[in-house]
Amino acid sequence: MAVIAVSVDSVVVGTATITTSETFVATVELAGLASDISLALGLLTVPKYLVVVGPIGTSLKLGAGGTDAIQCNPAAVLMEEDLGRALTSILLSNSQAQAASVTVYAGE
Repeated sequence: MAVIAVSVDSVVVGTATITTSETFVATVELAGLASDISLALGLLTVPKYLVVVGPIGTSLKLGAGGTDAIQCNPAAVLMEEDLGRALTSILLSNSQAQAASVTVYAGE
């Protein structure tokens, strides 16, 4: 089971409790101006949730064919209604000149 709390300036704006059988967590260091760096989601195939936390300038795209960038500052939170399809990898980008650390949480 995963409990996800999303907060902005220390005020919780929403919570969700999800039962998962498989989870994935990774922290990735993106070089400055890195674009579309592929990150495999381990054994996950149809995630129930995907949370990507990163600084200003970081974004993700869903799957290898993703075209719409989703900003990760301070966090991108996608639930199964948003994902709704098979997903085994994401693409991460950093539009800033300095390196950025991004943390990815996912489960199914």
